[in-house]
Amino acid sequence: MSGNRTTVAATCDGGEITWSLSHVSAGIKIVDSRSKNPVTGEPLFGLSGHDKVQSKFHCYPLFIILAKDNKELYQTHLSQFFKEVNELEDEYPEGIVVVQGADMCSLQKTLGTGGAMKAKTYACYCCTIHRDDLCKPNNTPCDDCVRLHNTGPCYHKSECDETILERMKEERDEILTSWPHLHSLPYGRLSRLRCGDSEQTVQAANQDPLHIEYEPIRRGDKLAFRNLLEAEARLRNLNHLLTLPTNELRVNLHEILIMERAYQLLCDVINATNFDEAMI
Repeated sequence: MSGNRTTVAATCDGGEITWSLSHVSAGIKIVDSRSKNPVTGEPLFGLSGHDKVQSKFHCYPLFIILAKDNKELYQTHLSQFFKEVNELEDEYPEGIVVVQGADMCSLQKTLGTGGAMKAKTYACYCCTIHRDDLCKPNNTPCDDCVRLHNTGPCYHKSECDETILERMKEERDEILTSWPHLHSLPYGRLSRLRCGDSEQTVQAANQDPLHIEYEPIRRGDKLAFRNLLEAEARLRNLNHLLTLPTNELRVNLHEILIMERAYQLLCDVINATNFDEAMI
């Protein structure tokens, strides 16, 4: 999102039907958090800007092809799709920004470069590194190999150092400054409110009375959900939120739940004492 320009995503994806046949779809997806429903005028992604981001109603398939999913398909049958997307952005340079969100396989086929390291000389789709340079042993074994008396080749690379950890500590402290209730984070064990959809579909979340995205229909369910939101606010000593309407209270708690998860992840990484606890 930039200024008054609207962001949309152009993407391709598919799946295998048989060993030699796949279905491939290409289309446009609305991703701008400011988008509104043209009929109702309501925010398409809710007041928070990130509700129901996986809804099928935000996606508009333009090409659906049954063929073998390979680079040739992208360069022939889908060339018209990419041409039209580029023309759309060129026609409205001040109004539309098109991004392409896709997995690595799709990006490799779209760009016509990159692939498996053993099969391609230049395996990376965003740089020119040669496959012979992708995995070379270190001239000097790392400290762990020396400590463990490893006599084989050492391929270990540093993924985290003191600078990264210090930056993470600064980020953690900034969150604590903005949300002082996190000093008593153990309250999280008493919290009943769930957030996210990693283990359930969006539809299931909307029907889960303990989920922040729950959409009650009956009056009794609405009252019970309101009581749950107020209890969660009191649990965090955020009593100033209790006067908000239910929708605003939900949005505030949604933001807080996401922030709490980020804070907890930062603490877990910073406090890790062994490889099992560590996370990249």
